[in-house]
Amino acid sequence: MNGKPNRVARGVTLIELMVAMSITGSVLIAVSGIFVGIQKQWAYSASRGRAVETAQLALDQIGNDVRGGISFQAVDGTKTNTFSLPNSTDSSGSYVPARVGTLLQYVSGSRIRYYLSDATGAAGTGTILWRQTNSSPTGDPGWTADTSWSLTAGTGSKSKYNNISALTFSTSGMPANVVLITVTAQVTEGTQVFTLALQRSVVLSNHN
Repeated sequence: MNGKPNRVARGVTLIELMVAMSITGSVLIAVSGIFVGIQKQWAYSASRGRAVETAQLALDQIGNDVRGGISFQAVDGTKTNTFSLPNSTDSSGSYVPARVGTLLQYVSGSRIRYYLSDATGAAGTGTILWRQTNSSPTGDPGWTADTSWSLTAGTGSKSKYNNISALTFSTSGMPANVVLITVTAQVTEGTQVFTLALQRSVVLSNHN
């Protein structure tokens, strides 16, 4: 008889199946851990990017405002971070000096200031950047929250500059006509909170 010997088919034992499942499970757990880590890192990077963009935009807007200022007062009556603007402008809206006695200099007019509050602009603390204006060169009365600067147009009163944890102005160690502005952005990812400080030096171009 010239036939080939029969081969008996061998099944998979329970132990081999359990080992294979254990290895597969370990691989899936490792891959899931890597995926979750990548997802968290992407979410943090996206949140950080948005926070930095907001802080940069806030610095741009503050810088544009205060660049035309005459002076900066860390404390002005009951208010802090106050900038005095020139009183007179020409037909194009540019600030112009006035003659004071024998001197030609910029005369203080309206004032602006920056602070952190909630969505109302009236709270003493918060993470939303606000601006206040005052048409008077001195005194505490007359300060008004500038909603057009601080909030987006339309309904909902959505803030333009949120997630700001700190705002500081300093002239220490700098020329009298230079103000160092620091905006600290707050990044929240899950239960963790990170902060990132951005700085810019602004020259008060109309400083006497």
